[in-house]
Amino acid sequence: YGLNKKIHTYDKYKMKNIICPRGIEMMSRLLNNNDIKEKALKNAEKEFLQFNICEGDIENVY
Repeated sequence: YGLNKKIHTYDKYKMKNIICPRGIEMMSRLLNNNDIKEKALKNAEKEFLQFNICEGDIENVY
């Protein structure tokens, strides 16, 4: 928890551009539809978005 709290205080860890999962990027390009990316951004976790990372719920991590 301490490390996590420390990382959240630094802006140097923020990505320059928003990074989306590869599947979202590919689907958006193949269908030529930015709505897919917008929906992913709307449903992304706020903890990841503050670092410009578009990621949803992470489940079943072993």
